[in-house]
Amino acid sequence: MRLRQLRHFLVVAEEKSISRAAARLCIEPSPLSHSIIKLEEQLGMTLFHRNGALRLTRAGESFTVCFSLWLSDV
Repeated sequence: MRLRQLRHFLVVAEEKSISRAAARLCIEPSPLSHSIIKLEEQLGMTLFHRNGALRLTRAGESFTVCFSLWLSDV
């Protein structure tokens, strides 16, 4: 898990859209999506519901709080 992946996760969670998050991060949507998928694989859990609108899972909601607090200390 890398700091960049955590930042990607938080921006996607805030934007609720890979496309908008990618624009905000100045990267293409495909690498951003791959970054999120890799993070989920490393954590062993799904962070987003991907059917229809992008929504956080319960695990994603919990990680949003934890990652936000952790990043504010970094």
